[in-house]
Amino acid sequence: MSVNSPSGHSLSRVLARITELFEEKITPHEVWVKAEISSYKRHGSGHHYFDLVEQRNDVVIARARAALWRGQADSIELTNKLNLSNILENGREVLCKCRITYHQVYGLSLHVVDVDPNFALGEMERRRKETIARLQKEGLLLRNRQLHLPAVIQRIALIAAENSAGLADLSNQLHKNSYGFVFRLDHYPASVQGTQAAGSIVKAFQSIDLQLYDAIVIIRGGGSALDLDSFNDYALNAQLAKCSIPVIVGIGHETDRTVMDEWAAQSLKTPSAVGAWIVERARDFEVEVSTNYQSILEIYRSTLERQRSRQNELTSLFTHYSREYTRSAKYSLETTSRNFKSYTEKYSTLKREVLVMMTNLINSESRELVGESRHTADAQLAQLDRFSREIRVRNQHKLKMLEELIEVYSPTSTLKRGYTYLLREGAIVTKGTSLKKGEEIGIETTDSRVTAEVKHIERNNG
Repeated sequence: MSVNSPSGHSLSRVLARITELFEEKITPHEVWVKAEISSYKRHGSGHHYFDLVEQRNDVVIARARAALWRGQADSIELTNKLNLSNILENGREVLCKCRITYHQVYGLSLHVVDVDPNFALGEMERRRKETIARLQKEGLLLRNRQLHLPAVIQRIALIAAENSAGLADLSNQLHKNSYGFVFRLDHYPASVQGTQAAGSIVKAFQSIDLQLYDAIVIIRGGGSALDLDSFNDYALNAQLAKCSIPVIVGIGHETDRTVMDEWAAQSLKTPSAVGAWIVERARDFEVEVSTNYQSILEIYRSTLERQRSRQNELTSLFTHYSREYTRSAKYSLETTSRNFKSYTEKYSTLKREVLVMMTNLINSESRELVGESRHTADAQLAQLDRFSREIRVRNQHKLKMLEELIEVYSPTSTLKRGYTYLLREGAIVTKGTSLKKGEEIGIETTDSRVTAEVKHIERNNG
């Protein structure tokens, strides 16, 4: 070693001097810092440790160690009504108030004393808009909204946190509805808050057999606005937006909307609102079906009444024309019978005249002439017999046809074909007969006679 070597300074003395200069020159000691979180870790004691970094063109140009003590973290959450786990995530940019310290052993460090939630909300809104724009560009923003929502959503796959108030609210709405509707509600547990929510929801979704359900319901029962950021995750929304059955969500606040609210088939504010909407949708369908049934029933009754009226009218007309035809057929039969009797009498008279003529011929002419006359007379008699038989056959055929017609249109045959007669005081009620309310009438069928009382009379036009 050279005798002229410098004596030097101890490291502790150098760093102690730096500490003194830092305390003297660096003011204020608390400053708002905007940076990105890296290497985040939460200790079992509740303290938060991470690095604050600044990048430019993906190159780190500044880095400092930071810490947020448990007591300070609790105070920040209580004051701002937020959950720091939704803000302190790797890759998230934050605006935090830091106390800058320098220690001769631990070096430069930043102790976080406050966090600006509005900055975090602004970043959340930026990510929300970026995710919406990306989904729209990929044609996923309207896909689920365009799916057909069943009129009755009865088989439901529910993604929700276990033992949550939202789960209980939805279950009560569905299973204790005042209409007595029955719903199948299958629960697929998932974390719906914090940094693990997006991955947990995707995992639950992938375990669902979509063919078994009418819809998927995703609910979250309360929390701060920052808690909603998990539902803006692109990977989560891109996968669920491709779902082949409708997705119904109840994860929002009165004013805040997530990306999932934008593409879901139905978006409601709370789990209770989701349950009420599903129940009322089923009720609306029940009312519609009941109304349509009543309309169909009225149409059926009106049509049946018109058909009955028409049947009664046709029965009356048939009875009238049947009687007229029977009367006409009877008259024709009587006329034919009289004509037949007249023909028979004429035949007998003619036959007697021929016999007289033959007798006279025999007496006045010779045997030869008698024989010739007899031959002529026999021919005439044969012709008369043939003519008489033909007349008799035709008349018998006509009589048989008339008898068959009379039998077909007789009251007994009419009853056998399923028609009935109305009787009043033993007489058949016809079109011109006037019935009175309370009057006793008889209904004649093929095998019985029923006594009835007139309750209502409706006059037909025409």
